[in-house]
Amino acid sequence: MAHFQNGSHPFSGEGFVAFRQLLNPGGFVNLLAMTSPRAPRALIGSLLLLVAGGFGAPGAAFAQVQILEPGGLDIGPVVESPCGRDDFSIASMAWPSAAILAEIHAQILTDAFGCTVSVVQGEPSAALSSITTTGQPALVPEIWASRIAEIWNGAIRAEAVRAAGDAFGEGALEAWFVPDYVSADVPELVSVAALAADPGALARSAMPGLVPVEEAEGAPEGGETETEAEAVEGEASGRPFFISCPADWACSVINRGMLEAYGLAERFEVMVPEDRFALDRMISDAVSRREPFVTYYWQPNALIDRLGLVPLDMGAFDGAAAQCIAIADCVAFGPSAFAKDDVFVAAPQWVFAEAPEVAGYLSRAQMPLAEMNALLAWQVENEASARETAARFIATRETLWRDWIGLAAQ
Repeated sequence: MAHFQNGSHPFSGEGFVAFRQLLNPGGFVNLLAMTSPRAPRALIGSLLLLVAGGFGAPGAAFAQVQILEPGGLDIGPVVESPCGRDDFSIASMAWPSAAILAEIHAQILTDAFGCTVSVVQGEPSAALSSITTTGQPALVPEIWASRIAEIWNGAIRAEAVRAAGDAFGEGALEAWFVPDYVSADVPELVSVAALAADPGALARSAMPGLVPVEEAEGAPEGGETETEAEAVEGEASGRPFFISCPADWACSVINRGMLEAYGLAERFEVMVPEDRFALDRMISDAVSRREPFVTYYWQPNALIDRLGLVPLDMGAFDGAAAQCIAIADCVAFGPSAFAKDDVFVAAPQWVFAEAPEVAGYLSRAQMPLAEMNALLAWQVENEASARETAARFIATRETLWRDWIGLAAQ
């Protein structure tokens, strides 16, 4: 997945290239959706090798992210104000999910905690540097710490910032997906392991005339990569499609290695789009034809909700296997899930010391990925601002956010 927040990655400094997520009501361009940290990993470097300031060569060590556990420090006496200080600023980043989260927290902290909140535009590296020197912003709702590990770890060592909790929950940030109609037709297809155990499962889904590869006459030798122009010809093989990444994205190599590791390389026609536009178009076209297929993608992302894509359980992460999978000529000796990104709700140390009620709220404010996918889709469909999208969440998902503030839904 090219790693971007909600389909977009914001890190232009520290060796990362800014990337705009292009996603509109038709599945393509929308300047509301900018790059997401889930997407950059696949785009600009091996998911195993991303470290702040640049990219490692295949086989390099993973960037390690440090976390200060709650209760690990003496937080001192609690002041009278539930917000700790009069100035409580929230960093709104340049990608949609982070901007929406900033507005959600701003409204809740204002209305439920009585904080005087300001939402300020930010950038990950600059926000952490500012926290270290000034103690503001008081909240960064979505920080991709593993993307700027050196800066994050420096702020942790300086005891300037802490992770209150994970920004997202209930799902993997990057995975393989199937359309919801495939899940409905083949309910046992919930994981890549299930697909590997029953490779013909996709053929029992909605595509008229599709037969398992072992029954197809004259099926070509397995696992060939095909471009979008070759896709129609590939239909004759009887093999379902696996929609991968553009060839110059790291996830193209990773997906190929995963197919080999699971013994699925000969079961799919692998489609390699030319670019991000072609990737979204391939998926949209396949859904419109109700084809059974598997695709790589990342979340949070509006396209996941708009096209009804369902993630498959990728199994456990195996560091050694994943390193091999990420190298084109390495013979995979076992499967692995994608490496996990560390995406935190972050706040300065003073929030934990001076505003423990707010810190408790932040530790519980974990947004389910499916919820954010739906919010991003609604934002695109309605050409809404981050503030308008946040207001919709507050109005319609009270059962969720009241849990965050420690109150039962009324």
